Amino acid sequence: MLGLLIINCAGDTQLAHSIYTYISDRIDNCHTFVSIKEDEIEIDRAELKLTDEEVKMLLDSFLQSNPELEGYKVIKFENIYTVGIPPENAKLELLTCEMCGYTTPFYEELYAHRWAHGI
Repeated sequence: MLGLLIINCAGDTQLAHSIYTYISDRIDNCHTFVSIKEDEIEIDRAELKLTDEEVKMLLDSFLQSNPELEGYKVIKFENIYTVGIPPENAKLELLTCEMCGYTTPFYEELYAHRWAHGI
């Protein structure tokens, strides 16, 4: 289903402006249907007739065309694409349930989860 799509740049306004410029240069007459506010870009896909695959390819193409953005990835969740450096599990210091492998960065959640196992 086509509709409003958001590209979130995780607080990086300069990245958002670069992506906005990149999209504007590649899609004709998009200024009416693409807007930018701080670190987010909104795209009306219904009006531009863009599919999820086309949006993902456009963002991946942007990242590949900028060597200084090595390590950046595009992560999609529902209608939101987040562009940035994904966190590594080791850096998050995740806690793990010994019974089933459930992970969380919060001790309180792990404690409650363990209780469900009867630990």
